[in-house]
Amino acid sequence: MAPEGTLHLVGLGHGPRGMTVDALEVLRSCTNVLLERYTSPAGEQQRQRWEALIGRPIVVLSREEVERADVILHQARKGPTALCTAGDPLVATTHQELRLSALEAGVAVHYWPAPSVQTIVPSLLGLQQYKFGRTITLPYPAPSFSPTSPLEQAQGNIAAGLHTLVLLDLHEQEGTTMRAEQGVAQLRSMAQRLPGDPLPATTLIAAVARAGWPDSALAVGTQEQWEQGAIASLGETPHALVLLGPLHFQERRAIDRWRAR
Repeated sequence: MAPEGTLHLVGLGHGPRGMTVDALEVLRSCTNVLLERYTSPAGEQQRQRWEALIGRPIVVLSREEVERADVILHQARKGPTALCTAGDPLVATTHQELRLSALEAGVAVHYWPAPSVQTIVPSLLGLQQYKFGRTITLPYPAPSFSPTSPLEQAQGNIAAGLHTLVLLDLHEQEGTTMRAEQGVAQLRSMAQRLPGDPLPATTLIAAVARAGWPDSALAVGTQEQWEQGAIASLGETPHALVLLGPLHFQERRAIDRWRAR
């Protein structure tokens, strides 16, 4: 049976020209190009850069439109449609759900991978990819919502001697993303509400700003140094953190280059 439309899941990578040549050619051939930016931030200037690169307008979808899927599938049935996201499109579980929904609806799906924060951050810091455990996400706290579960999940990694990639939340409507120092403060707040001492003052925490961009920045310090404001500002977001586990000697050589003194 012939497919009822075509959907391309396209990763735009990180940086002004982070997409692959294959992805660029696919986007130039599509009837509809859609962008979601709640799983990975992308500002208005970056959207305009992508539009100039592919030579066609990009329509930004809301979180609800992506999660419902019907808007995207409707477009895919009308003509070849691309859903784009910064980074890799199938790292987010929302996009995996969309992929399955499209296939179940008879829509052909093609996947165009790209560099992801999951690989760029460890590489920039000089850390070994296989020494990472489960990734956690820090949400913005709210009056009735301030979970400790992210740090509890990281404790499993810590116990296993693994590093933990910490993704920082964003407010889609406000266009703001959590900064590294805010993330460290959030982790410390969680630790104070958990038994024992899951985030001692000597814990090494690394941060990467603007991963994949030419002006990316790195910083490493202890939890105490972050709390005391001893780490220089990393500038514009997006930022990501890594809770460091035991370091291989080669990792330590790299980390020592970024570490605050």
